[in-house]
Amino acid sequence: NFPARLLALALALALPTITGSHAAPAAAIPRSNPTPIQSPKDERDLIAIQAQLLEVLDGAKAATVGIESEGSGSGVIISKDGYVLTAAHVSGKPGAELFVVLPDGTRVKGRSLGNKAFADAGLIKILEGENYPIAEMAEPGKSMPGDWCFSLGHPGGFDEDRGVVLRVGRIIRRRTDTIQSDCKLLGGDSGGPLFDMQGRVIGIHSRIGASEDENFHVPVRAFHRDWERMVAGDFMQQKEPSVVRKGGFLGVQSTSTSRGVTISRVERRSPAYAAGLKAGDIVTHIDGEKISARASFSNAIASRSPQDLSLIHI
Repeated sequence: NFPARLLALALALALPTITGSHAAPAAAIPRSNPTPIQSPKDERDLIAIQAQLLEVLDGAKAATVGIESEGSGSGVIISKDGYVLTAAHVSGKPGAELFVVLPDGTRVKGRSLGNKAFADAGLIKILEGENYPIAEMAEPGKSMPGDWCFSLGHPGGFDEDRGVVLRVGRIIRRRTDTIQSDCKLLGGDSGGPLFDMQGRVIGIHSRIGASEDENFHVPVRAFHRDWERMVAGDFMQQKEPSVVRKGGFLGVQSTSTSRGVTISRVERRSPAYAAGLKAGDIVTHIDGEKISARASFSNAIASRSPQDLSLIHI
């Protein structure tokens, strides 16, 4: 592994630009989709990571806001008409009046909408103005352990002289309801965005653990899954029981990779075995449907009846 202090040095080269700008929000800058660098081997890789970060940082900062309610927190705007993702413990119960603080210090009125208390996912709607700069939400399940990421937020509350604070790190673990990273969080960061290196929101800051790498984020899956209910102002206190699927059984174990879903094991006397699937095969599509993660793979199989499984094309 490349020395951590050299990584910190390379990233520190950009910090005056990162934390010193207090310009009014602007539309998110166009960006490409560079290939992620997983394990830096030398200074050139670190410089490439830094360049990739700087390409998307201005757009991410323009969409990151402060939240003033009973306390202070952070959030991120994800629609031109002012929908803001944050943590449920920041937005409070549905219908609460609060203020959203834009990057230039402007305070605009907002109202909390629905939240998922058990997941710590909250939604806010800005009540005045329009055409806000936005950050793109990633699709569910796109981030993986080892991926580079960065967090933005307002630790200690909004400070116009300081601006938004950046931390760069990597994803340590990912579960259905949480992402753990080593992007250090502090009080006031709650509700702020965790981004991938393409500038897409992959999570919302939720809670801080005892050690430096125990920083937990709500994955965007929590918002995608119940978006309509959150917009409608529903207050979801308990996780709904898992749905027992009655679809087909393929008979494989798999892992998500950047190319698709890799088959790691095939059960004997299973449909997969009969079809000739082998460990090491990579599934990219099922009947023309793109497969990019284990979740979409499992859903595609479970949504088909056993009779259909003999007809699918992988």
